[in-house]
Amino acid sequence: MVDFFKMRGFQSNPDSPLRQDRRHRRLPVREVQRLVQVHRQAAGLCVRATPHTFRHSFASQLASKVSLRIVQQLLGHRFLASTEVYLHNQPDQLASAVASLPVYWPWPAV
Repeated sequence: MVDFFKMRGFQSNPDSPLRQDRRHRRLPVREVQRLVQVHRQAAGLCVRATPHTFRHSFASQLASKVSLRIVQQLLGHRFLASTEVYLHNQPDQLASAVASLPVYWPWPAV
């Protein structure tokens, strides 16, 4: 994607916005919301989808696979507590986490 941006004359440094307007500026928030709505309707989706729901879905799925600290960095959160809202522990996940622990029975003598 970086090569594509360079070829088209867009900014390609890591801090550049992913989507830019014709003048190579960051898209306004309202324009991003409008684009999501247009594409959602074109796809025939009848669920409510916003840029925030995409961010939340991304973070929730990522939180089940990697460290919460990584999710915190990717989202740009200053405090870990802000990132914890993306943890949705299900009973089966808790049971499998406990089942993955090694079993020490009988307990080793101390």
